[in-house]
Amino acid sequence: MRKGLNYDRLNQTKTAQKKVIDDILNLPPMEEKKFSDKINQYFYLFFSDRFRVTHHVIFWIAYVIFHPIFLFSLDNFIRSFSESTTPSTELIWLLLHLFIDVVMVYTNLYVLIPAFLQKGRVVQYLLFSALFIGINDTTIYLASWLDLTRESDVNFVTHSNTAYYIINILFLGTAVSLKFFKIWLRNQREIRQLEHSNLVTELDFLKTQINPHFLFNTLNNIYVLTRIDAERASKSLLMLSDLMRYQLYDCSKEQVALKDEITYINNLLDLEKIRKSNAKIDFKVNGKVNGQMLSPFIFVPFVENAVKHGLNVATDPFIDIQMNIHKDNQELDFVIVNSKKPQPANQPKDPNSGIGLVNVRRRLELLYPGKHQLNIQNDSTEFKVALNLKL
Repeated sequence: MRKGLNYDRLNQTKTAQKKVIDDILNLPPMEEKKFSDKINQYFYLFFSDRFRVTHHVIFWIAYVIFHPIFLFSLDNFIRSFSESTTPSTELIWLLLHLFIDVVMVYTNLYVLIPAFLQKGRVVQYLLFSALFIGINDTTIYLASWLDLTRESDVNFVTHSNTAYYIINILFLGTAVSLKFFKIWLRNQREIRQLEHSNLVTELDFLKTQINPHFLFNTLNNIYVLTRIDAERASKSLLMLSDLMRYQLYDCSKEQVALKDEITYINNLLDLEKIRKSNAKIDFKVNGKVNGQMLSPFIFVPFVENAVKHGLNVATDPFIDIQMNIHKDNQELDFVIVNSKKPQPANQPKDPNSGIGLVNVRRRLELLYPGKHQLNIQNDSTEFKVALNLKL
């Protein structure tokens, strides 16, 4: 009867857990997805790097089509081909404009914007842009003076500096606007990915918090300890209490103290030592822990993975963890090595294996871009994770 009752409670717990997860997700069904979300997906796809060449081709095709119309009145543009100039002269004129504007646009996109505008140096950016437009206008004027362009029967706007400035600013402004729209879309996508990653992490927290197997095994071990070593059983209860408190309250914040993350790992490993007394479990911290902050549960998935696979080895199970804090206490190296069972060559791979590590890798990419290095080595008898993190 007790065994059946435990299974009933386990099923009730799983049902409650699923309800909590569904409430957090609160995702609408696919058929009710908003039209705006689909439009956003199309924008993300079109402005992705996959279509980079397409963007540039479309922009310059639009330039070739609209530039003559903007630069000359349509009537004079048509008459210039039929009466005053030859098509070759018109082509030279258009190619000259195209070459100069290509240089101007790409210098702006890949030199001036990264060097000045994206760093908030707006005045310097405007000065250099105005200088570049002035140089381009002077080049066109010199080309006209050297008789490289048409000379007669053309609307006055042809050689008007004001008109050419306006056209340059129009096309340059369009290119810059598209550039920043693409940057904005990329930032929005990264924000959504980060929110999704945080949601996945939160769901993982919930699964750990209400995991009946972990609670049952730990409480059962503590119950046995009460008959053998009451003081040790009391300390184990305190450690379990600290684990639950950290998961329920502290990990809801965006950042936690490094010392709290270390305390959590110590408590988790100490409880595992009770369950696996024959295992060799070492955790050493070298360096000063003095108020550093980081995102919660960065190291814990690696520790849980080591516990899952490293302590189920029949002979000489071990987990060795080293955390070295250095460089003004704002950078650390986290290395964890655990034993593992050799996997037969013909044994199929578990499809759920490694999902937790994949999620951690993605969280690191989103939370610490350019500030971490993660290396994973999977040998026949050992599994090693090395993480360098700039706090």
